[in-house]
Amino acid sequence: MLYDNYAMLTKRELLIRLVTLLKENNLVDGVRYIPVEMRPRDKKNSCCVHKDRYIIRHKIISILGFDATRRISTSCRSPIMPRNHWTTRT
Repeated sequence: MLYDNYAMLTKRELLIRLVTLLKENNLVDGVRYIPVEMRPRDKKNSCCVHKDRYIIRHKIISILGFDATRRISTSCRSPIMPRNHWTTRT
């Protein structure tokens, strides 16, 4: 399969890593390390690593079905909430 751009390649790599973690029954513990594993801090490319990790983190959140567009306060116990939580809340 031919990949047109970097975004498609990144999404495919994320899906592969998530499925691998799911097969190993390590999804809850391992999902937080995916951005660091995909974008390690090198001497060559240390400029915008934190931005790449932020983007990858939000892609993971949206792939898992959570709402990445709503900013959640720090006082909330769960930093990631399902999308339907915001729609059903009165």
